[in-house]
Amino acid sequence: MVLFGTLLSGVLFKKYKPKATYVLGWCVIQDILLALIFLCAMLVSCNPPELQGASGRLNFTEGCNSNCQCLNMKYEPVCNSLKNITYFSPCHAGCSSLSYQNSTKMYSNCSCSPFSQTPLIEAFSVETGPCPVDCTNKEIIYIAIMAAYAFLFGTGRVANVIINY
Repeated sequence: MVLFGTLLSGVLFKKYKPKATYVLGWCVIQDILLALIFLCAMLVSCNPPELQGASGRLNFTEGCNSNCQCLNMKYEPVCNSLKNITYFSPCHAGCSSLSYQNSTKMYSNCSCSPFSQTPLIEAFSVETGPCPVDCTNKEIIYIAIMAAYAFLFGTGRVANVIINY
């Protein structure tokens, strides 16, 4: 994109032969636009999966898993794919059974609801690993912003050469 910006500005400067004040004006406008585009790129982010119990102060022990002795459990995230909630460990999800489906660990008879601290009447299952996060749209937006940045950056290269030499 830098190449296209450089070529376009070279053709335009050759065709229109602007005065030095206009070239300097373009450099100032370009720098302001580059700063704004860069700020926009900084605002594009992808949120990590929500970890149940991690809002504010980390407290993963809830009413539904208080009898499970989860205090010294290592981080082994599991995902409730129906609710898109990640738990710190199967113990923190209140799971009591382990099975394998196509070489994937599946924990079942899980009792913790993501919306309540009391055990559920109907248990659910979780799978190993954090819940997946889809950032495809944000990646495309970020790439488009950075392509615009590179193109605009390229347009100033010819102006800088004209002014300096």
